[in-house]
Amino acid sequence: MVSSRFLRSGRCITYGLSVLLVLSVVFIFLDESKVSQIRQRLRINVTGSGSLMILGRVNQMLDGSEKVKVLQWSGQWVENFEVCDSSHPPASVVSYRLYSGKLPFVLYGVGNSEDESLYRKMSELSYRFSMKVDDFISMYLENYPRTTFVDIGASVGVTSLRMARKGHHVISVESDRENIRGLCMSVAENKVMENMTIVYHSVGIEDFTSVLPGEQKAEPHTITVDKVLSLSNRNVLVKIDTDGSEHTVILGSKLLLMSKRTRAIVIAWETHKGQKSGEDMLSLFNAWGFHPHAFRGSGSVRLDTKARTPSFWPSDVIFLPVE
Repeated sequence: MVSSRFLRSGRCITYGLSVLLVLSVVFIFLDESKVSQIRQRLRINVTGSGSLMILGRVNQMLDGSEKVKVLQWSGQWVENFEVCDSSHPPASVVSYRLYSGKLPFVLYGVGNSEDESLYRKMSELSYRFSMKVDDFISMYLENYPRTTFVDIGASVGVTSLRMARKGHHVISVESDRENIRGLCMSVAENKVMENMTIVYHSVGIEDFTSVLPGEQKAEPHTITVDKVLSLSNRNVLVKIDTDGSEHTVILGSKLLLMSKRTRAIVIAWETHKGQKSGEDMLSLFNAWGFHPHAFRGSGSVRLDTKARTPSFWPSDVIFLPVE
């Protein structure tokens, strides 16, 4: 009995020493001097069990060993090498794991007030496009695997990353520079570079430059959704959440509603309830044979436009073509 206890005690000690040895090696490879340098240059806030992993990823990005492609339109699709330049990292890195499972993604901020805003944004996003919306998108892509998910107004990329992690082809479109930088790191963190195409653009009615001649261009110019669709030759499921300007995306498209490749369009409808923007979109959807549906579980149910006015529709509506 004594011998057995002694053996178990010896095994525990050996196991503990092995763990310490592994951790020591990990910290050596992290290059503690560089991590210290990063902490001085940035105010890095890492939370949760992925802290060590995130620090390692930051270390790699500063070395330029992780590269994520970001596309922009300039008469043709070209790669933007500056927006995700790892030599100019933002001021803080935050890692979250969402309620739907372990999905690490990165938010970039520039101070306490901005970080608090990002926290709120993350919470709003988690509820905004809730599980039932993502469940529908996931179910549809699983049933129709030759479909590309186009995420217009991807924000920090929660839905895009979820779908890419499941092996689906994703085009993630976002116009905010800080969100794009975070998305670059999140794509690398989740190892979905083969499944995701990142597009750094605003999407709206027509192409235009957002700054006057001679001024420094802070944001990319606006392109139509048709240019985004040119990146895929598959059928598409399109999600549009552009902070109240969803109608400009719809009104600016010639092919989105006309194309037989468009199999579903998810619209953030909250700001268009009872508004002219909603009426304009409904007229176009009706003309091209798309009917509104509400999400029910992982499926959908058609909305009756006569019995209930769009003013009482849910916050998110999916338009499906008449078969």
